[in-house]
Amino acid sequence: MRHSTPAATVGVVGGGQLGRMLGEAAGPLGVEVVVSDPTPDCPAAPVVRDQVVGDFDDRAAVRELAERADVLTFEIELADPDEMAAVSEATGTPVHPDPDTLRTIQDKLVQNRLPRRRH
Repeated sequence: MRHSTPAATVGVVGGGQLGRMLGEAAGPLGVEVVVSDPTPDCPAAPVVRDQVVGDFDDRAAVRELAERADVLTFEIELADPDEMAAVSEATGTPVHPDPDTLRTIQDKLVQNRLPRRRH
């Protein structure tokens, strides 16, 4: 069942298995997904609206993704948080979760210490 509201478009940096699952889950909700991934015909490609071919830190690819989406996210920790933040600022497309979250999960030592600091 599709909703009758206008479709939102989510831009996802990474088109692997998580991107594919996101695309499969988004469709019935009326949400369109566009991914960027360096591998042509990445795993998500068959189930999403479109794929931008480009490296995870390719500013032009991430910018194209942002220009085609209402919101940006990532499904791979190889995405570049600095590029995502810069493109978000340039295009006005929000990034969720925040690029600082991506920086945290890229550093396993910081990530492992984080829960201890909050308790």
